Amino acid sequence: EEAMGIAALYSYGTWLVVVTGWSLLIGVLVIMEVTRGN
Repeated sequence: EEAMGIAALYSYGTWLVVVTGWSLLIGVLVIMEVTRGN
């Protein structure tokens, strides 16, 4: 039971890091496009 909880938490943490990383990357690209467009 405990091992499953730890595995789920680790999986969730990894997913959160991946999503956050992609969001930051997309945000930076959008900002660069906007500032370069103006």
